[in-house]
Amino acid sequence: MQREAEAHRAEDEQRRKVVDAHNVLDGLIYSVEKTLKEQGAKISSDVRNQVEEALSQARQKLDTKEVQELKDATEKLTAAANKMSEQIYRPSGEQPQAEGQAGQAGQAEQPHAAREKKPGQGGDDEVIEADFEKVG
Repeated sequence: MQREAEAHRAEDEQRRKVVDAHNVLDGLIYSVEKTLKEQGAKISSDVRNQVEEALSQARQKLDTKEVQELKDATEKLTAAANKMSEQIYRPSGEQPQAEGQAGQAGQAEQPHAAREKKPGQGGDDEVIEADFEKVG
């Protein structure tokens, strides 16, 4: 029995790689579909089309037994999902910066009052003191 296991070790390892890659892609498909459904209003039609195309291609690859094809589909879907996430989590009114442009360059042009305060920068944060009672 042990010899049999040793003889099939390579096959088992290959099968495990396929199953792991399949599970990663399947989980990613689920989370991207859920995000697209819940946050779809915040996504431009161009990015939505890219994500839906990547989802379609990824679903087709779920039936393959080739690890590299599964990984390639995962990478493509991840790239599309990242574009979607950028749009969802970008503060409203903020325009995307051009590549190579420093992140602080846009703030230098804004007047002091227009800049956002960041935690830990001081200022007049309102502190609320409260008593509490532990229940249970």
